[in-house]
Amino acid sequence: MDTLYRMIKVLWPHTISVTDGVIYDQKRGLFPTLSNIWEKIEISVPYSDHWRQLGVFAFFQALHEEAIRARSMGRVEIKSSEIGVARFDYYLRRSLESEDWRLERRIYEKSNAI
Repeated sequence: MDTLYRMIKVLWPHTISVTDGVIYDQKRGLFPTLSNIWEKIEISVPYSDHWRQLGVFAFFQALHEEAIRARSMGRVEIKSSEIGVARFDYYLRRSLESEDWRLERRIYEKSNAI
């Protein structure tokens, strides 16, 4: 999992502006700059590369959570370095809960003991 984390983290810019963000509540918000970066990264990863696709989405979810927290505290940017392996793993596991990813979930659980 550390390898996947490192592969995904390098795809993201070090600093991301969240000044265009709108927070709806403690768990929901809209961050166009962050979303645009995610879309560009997602497109750059082959669709057939399920692990990196999952990883890109998990990292985005963690950054989105960080963006909500940052804007709530009046910060104007977030850093990809604020996302650690544990947080990445949390969002990756959440994505793997879907039945669409049952094969990948089994592989991940065998490789990364819960």
